[in-house]
Amino acid sequence: MAFYIKQNDTAPILLVTLKDGDGAVVDLTAATAVFKMRPVGQTTMKTSAAAIIHNADGGQVRYEWVAADTDTIGSFEAEFQITF
Repeated sequence: MAFYIKQNDTAPILLVTLKDGDGAVVDLTAATAVFKMRPVGQTTMKTSAAAIIHNADGGQVRYEWVAADTDTIGSFEAEFQITF
């Protein structure tokens, strides 16, 4: 999934539905989530912050940007790290 946001924007909120390899929604009940983002080709994280379980049964997790997340122009790789 590609997502585009302009430098210094903090909207829209990133809201995604997590699915397993078979396409089934992942139940996030009792899980915690962390949003991680780094510049493409680098190992140092730009962002590593708590994400919000938006709808546990529906597999939805969200991340609300802060100014430091989008202050740098470039391409980034991001993921939600889920711990059960």
